[in-house]
Amino acid sequence: MSHSAALGSRCHMQSSREESLGSDRQPLSNKYEILETAKVGSEVGIIASAEEFDQHFAMVIYRLVDIQAEGDYTGPFMIDADGIVRVADQLSCSDTEAYRFTIEALASDGSSSLSETLSISVVRVHH
Repeated sequence: MSHSAALGSRCHMQSSREESLGSDRQPLSNKYEILETAKVGSEVGIIASAEEFDQHFAMVIYRLVDIQAEGDYTGPFMIDADGIVRVADQLSCSDTEAYRFTIEALASDGSSSLSETLSISVVRVHH
């Protein structure tokens, strides 16, 4: 039987900004901003951490899910094996001003999953 819950309620989403301020792994807001000039590969400042799974399973698999198509997310962001969300493609305010997706953490045996839906707004840089 599969178990599903929100990442925000059962484990922590951590921002590198909060970590640098010395916070104690508090849940984050679900809305973020990033400059349209962010380079491909840059960290967005969102780190998914399924600590509850880390105690029971050898591995946690992270993925981004498209909230409209309910399939794999194909937008300009990606999540790596460590749960760090990064820019995967060039950003442009003229294409889309905000992106919404769900981060899913899946236990290595497939028995449990946690998820959290986020929104990232792209901020225009005036030259």
